[in-house]
Amino acid sequence: MGHFVVSFRIERDGTYQERYESLHQMVKAISTGYVWDETTSLYIFPAAGDAASVANTLYFQTQLLAPKDTIVVIDPIRSTYAGYGLKYEALLSAAIGMAQLS
Repeated sequence: MGHFVVSFRIERDGTYQERYESLHQMVKAISTGYVWDETTSLYIFPAAGDAASVANTLYFQTQLLAPKDTIVVIDPIRSTYAGYGLKYEALLSAAIGMAQLS
Protein backbone atom coordinates (compact mmCIF):
# COMPACT_ATOMS: atom_id res chain seq x y z
CA MET A 1 0.00 0.00 0.00
CA GLY A 2 1.16 3.52 -0.75
CA HIS A 3 0.20 7.08 -0.02
CA PHE A 4 -0.60 9.28 -2.99
CA VAL A 5 -0.91 12.95 -3.83
CA VAL A 6 -3.19 13.52 -6.81
CA SER A 7 -3.39 16.85 -8.58
CA PHE A 8 -5.77 17.35 -11.48
CA ARG A 9 -7.27 19.87 -13.88
CA ILE A 10 -10.65 19.24 -15.45
CA GLU A 11 -11.49 21.52 -18.35
CA ARG A 12 -14.68 23.47 -17.78
CA ASP A 13 -17.36 22.54 -20.29
CA GLY A 14 -20.83 21.06 -20.32
CA THR A 15 -19.70 17.77 -18.72
CA TYR A 16 -17.32 19.24 -16.13
CA GLN A 17 -19.43 18.31 -13.09
CA GLU A 18 -19.98 14.71 -14.23
CA ARG A 19 -16.26 14.22 -14.85
CA TYR A 20 -15.39 15.81 -11.49
CA GLU A 21 -17.88 13.60 -9.65
CA SER A 22 -16.64 10.44 -11.38
CA LEU A 23 -13.06 11.22 -10.31
CA HIS A 24 -14.15 12.03 -6.75
CA GLN A 25 -16.13 8.79 -6.46
CA MET A 26 -13.23 6.70 -7.80
CA VAL A 27 -10.77 8.29 -5.35
CA LYS A 28 -13.14 7.37 -2.52
CA ALA A 29 -13.55 3.85 -3.93
CA ILE A 30 -9.82 3.04 -4.17
CA SER A 31 -8.76 4.75 -0.96
CA THR A 32 -7.94 2.43 1.90
CA GLY A 33 -8.30 5.20 4.47
CA TYR A 34 -9.08 8.86 4.87
CA VAL A 35 -9.15 11.07 1.75
CA TRP A 36 -7.87 14.61 2.31
CA ASP A 37 -9.54 16.98 -0.16
CA GLU A 38 -9.58 20.30 1.65
CA THR A 39 -7.99 22.27 -1.19
CA THR A 40 -9.05 22.63 -4.80
CA SER A 41 -7.97 19.98 -7.32
CA LEU A 42 -5.91 17.92 -4.89
CA TYR A 43 -6.45 14.61 -3.10
CA ILE A 44 -4.14 12.86 -0.65
CA PHE A 45 -4.97 9.31 0.36
CA PRO A 46 -3.63 5.79 0.94
CA ALA A 47 -4.35 3.09 -1.65
CA ALA A 48 -3.08 -0.20 -3.01
CA GLY A 49 -0.72 -0.13 -5.98
CA ASP A 50 1.84 2.31 -7.26
CA ALA A 51 1.62 5.72 -8.90
CA ALA A 52 1.14 4.21 -12.37
CA SER A 53 -1.69 1.88 -11.36
CA VAL A 54 -3.49 4.61 -9.41
CA ALA A 55 -3.11 7.04 -12.36
CA ASN A 56 -4.44 4.40 -14.76
CA THR A 57 -7.46 3.75 -12.58
CA LEU A 58 -8.24 7.42 -12.05
CA TYR A 59 -7.84 8.31 -15.71
CA PHE A 60 -9.31 5.32 -17.51
CA GLN A 61 -12.00 4.17 -15.08
CA THR A 62 -13.58 7.61 -14.68
CA GLN A 63 -15.10 10.04 -17.12
CA LEU A 64 -11.92 12.11 -17.50
CA LEU A 65 -11.28 12.94 -21.14
CA ALA A 66 -8.08 13.13 -23.15
CA PRO A 67 -6.89 15.65 -24.25
CA LYS A 68 -9.08 17.93 -22.11
CA ASP A 69 -8.18 16.75 -18.62
CA THR A 70 -4.88 16.42 -16.77
CA ILE A 71 -3.94 14.29 -13.78
CA VAL A 72 -0.71 13.55 -11.96
CA VAL A 73 -0.33 10.97 -9.20
CA ILE A 74 2.70 11.37 -6.94
CA ASP A 75 3.98 8.72 -4.58
CA PRO A 76 6.17 10.68 -2.13
CA ILE A 77 7.35 7.56 -0.29
CA ARG A 78 8.65 5.78 -3.41
CA SER A 79 9.65 9.06 -5.12
CA THR A 80 7.74 8.28 -8.31
CA TYR A 81 4.90 9.78 -10.29
CA ALA A 82 2.62 9.03 -13.23
CA GLY A 83 0.27 11.23 -15.16
CA TYR A 84 -1.92 11.80 -18.19
CA GLY A 85 -2.51 14.92 -20.22
CA LEU A 86 0.72 16.54 -19.00
CA LYS A 87 2.06 19.21 -21.35
CA TYR A 88 5.34 19.93 -19.55
CA GLU A 89 6.39 16.55 -18.22
CA ALA A 90 10.12 17.26 -18.28
CA LEU A 91 9.55 20.39 -16.20
CA LEU A 92 7.42 18.46 -13.72
CA SER A 93 10.08 15.77 -13.40
CA ALA A 94 12.79 18.35 -12.84
CA ALA A 95 10.69 20.31 -10.36
CA ILE A 96 9.82 17.38 -8.11
CA GLY A 97 13.00 15.36 -8.64
CA MET A 98 11.21 12.05 -9.03
CA ALA A 99 11.18 9.27 -11.59
CA GLN A 100 8.19 8.87 -13.88
CA LEU A 101 6.50 5.49 -14.06
CA SER A 102 4.98 4.40 -17.36
